[in-house]
Amino acid sequence: TSPVCKKIIINGMDDSSLTKEKIIQLIRNYDASLTFVKPKTSSSPVWSSFSYVFISNRKKDFVCCDKCKDVLHHKSDSGTSNMIKHIKSCQTTSKDIPNASLTIKEYLRPKTAQPISRIFKEKITDATVEFVAVDNRAFELVSGDGFINLAQTIFNVGQDLSKTPDVNVLDLIPNPRTVSVSFCGIALFYLNDELKLHVFILGCFPYDRDNQTASQIRQFVDNVIDKVPVKCEIAQEMFVHVRKIVSHTRRTHKQTKLSRKLQSYCDTRFNGAFLTMDVFLLVFDELPGVLERALMNDYESIDKDLLSCICLFLKPFEEVIEQFSSDTKPTIYKVLPFKQYLLNHCKIHPDDHDGIQQVKTFLEKRIQDVWIIHDIHYITTFLHPSFKNFDKCSDFRAKAIDLTKNELMKRQPSSSIICSTNNKSPARIVELDPQTSSPKTLLSQCFDTPKNDLKLPTTPYDELEEYIALNVRLSENDDILLF
Repeated sequence: TSPVCKKIIINGMDDSSLTKEKIIQLIRNYDASLTFVKPKTSSSPVWSSFSYVFISNRKKDFVCCDKCKDVLHHKSDSGTSNMIKHIKSCQTTSKDIPNASLTIKEYLRPKTAQPISRIFKEKITDATVEFVAVDNRAFELVSGDGFINLAQTIFNVGQDLSKTPDVNVLDLIPNPRTVSVSFCGIALFYLNDELKLHVFILGCFPYDRDNQTASQIRQFVDNVIDKVPVKCEIAQEMFVHVRKIVSHTRRTHKQTKLSRKLQSYCDTRFNGAFLTMDVFLLVFDELPGVLERALMNDYESIDKDLLSCICLFLKPFEEVIEQFSSDTKPTIYKVLPFKQYLLNHCKIHPDDHDGIQQVKTFLEKRIQDVWIIHDIHYITTFLHPSFKNFDKCSDFRAKAIDLTKNELMKRQPSSSIICSTNNKSPARIVELDPQTSSPKTLLSQCFDTPKNDLKLPTTPYDELEEYIALNVRLSENDDILLF
């Protein structure tokens, strides 16, 4: 076949019929239609050893090694792994290729841990037994977090020093007499009703204060305790089982066999955990009839008594949310009483379940941290006749009165704040309906206790003093704006 015919045949070839052997044959024949072009931009260093293959100024899906002229199939989406392998095996390329990419095995360690030899394990076991016996230590010592961290650190340092000859371990261990790091151990001592002492070790922490005076130590201890995270492991573990059962039951449409429709948990819904557990508790005894065997372990792991206690404890939180969600009446005067009510509700009792105690501790701290009370809350609470005595939070009464007086001073001329008169205005007494006097709802439980022993004012008439002495109590359904 003449060279002209070959060129016509090659130009007429499509990419699917063009093979590696045909391109190699063109290279050996020094065909004029064959050219090699370097990529204009490249993100991999391997392109310094390869070029694109062009035939009659048309790019083909092949690359050519600049050293050995071997041809490799390549597409833009195939990557450079085949080129990297070729570089390492190329006989005319130096073994030490600068900036050559490594394989994935060279970058990453295997996911599965390599098995440790039984001989090594026996050596470590013997050394551990000898350690606790010679130094008269407890076997539990080797399972502590501090010892594990020490052993891991020594192991890591040993790997770095593996090529260093004659390393004495005594050179790595610090002298206890020269270590200048101070630690503070914090423990909790509790004496129960039977005068039995319980000791709980909270931990040992690096002491970073300037001195060791009583005030500095107290500040350090308070700071450490405040940073200790409050966890609710018992309640959280139970809720994980509840969510798993609820999700599976709803997904398999088996909840149609239950008397109530299960409620999925939603992160964006207020008190969503309570709504999920409350409905779950109502159908708790019906669930074994619809659950598969795989979920029975989750069901049996749920303590029904603890679930009932948590739902009963969280119910006031749901009522508070409903009270604050009113869009027809003002709710700002309820902020302070409800906060104090929930804080009192979170007080731990001796007979509380461990899971309830964890939840109470967490929520009490959370309320104190994020529920901020402003001056307007004190004033509006004081201006509500059923809260003005602050019976549920007496420590705030003086502050509320002072803030109210300051607001009156801003809004009235000084001459009209106190109006002296010879006529004494007795305090008004409003008879209460016996049906409304007994607290029933959560809001009514926050009301002040009615007082019947109020004395007549002996000072000249003052509007604020008369309001304080006023014995009137609004019911929960009364409109405060009409008072």
